Amino acid sequence: MYIKQKRVLLTLLMLTTILILGTACSNDSTYPPESINPEVDVCAVCNMSLVHDEHITQLITKDKTAYKFDDIGCMVQFIEAGEKNSLDLGAVYVKDTDNNQWIEWTNAVHVYHPDIWTPMAYGVISFSNEESARRYMMEYPDAELITTPQLFEHNWFELVK
Repeated sequence: MYIKQKRVLLTLLMLTTILILGTACSNDSTYPPESINPEVDVCAVCNMSLVHDEHITQLITKDKTAYKFDDIGCMVQFIEAGEKNSLDLGAVYVKDTDNNQWIEWTNAVHVYHPDIWTPMAYGVISFSNEESARRYMMEYPDAELITTPQLFEHNWFELVK
């Protein structure tokens, strides 16, 4: 019973985090994404170079500090590890797979399939709308559509059946 209660509390905490992040991201022009320099920038979690631009994500704090990640899974790990508790977040961004443009991650629709290539093999990519995500899913008929809050409940390495 204790484990079930702990899981419920953790889920509530993650959903609260998403709501806070959504509020923090409401004024993205104040906290624009930083440009990426693949010769210098590395992932804040795994230290890999940020060379696959279409998969890069980032958190921008209100003091304009950017935390950059090579894969959306690394960013979720960073948040789950509690790093964001010491940060005053201003904006959180992912890349739209269709056009490689920055989008606020609370507005994004994500697609997961273990065969989708991403730098750290998390297999999650982002889209600005559900229609684009579903169109992409035609390549992977058993892929999953995932909202931002569901990223915290997702079993990242479970094989799609």
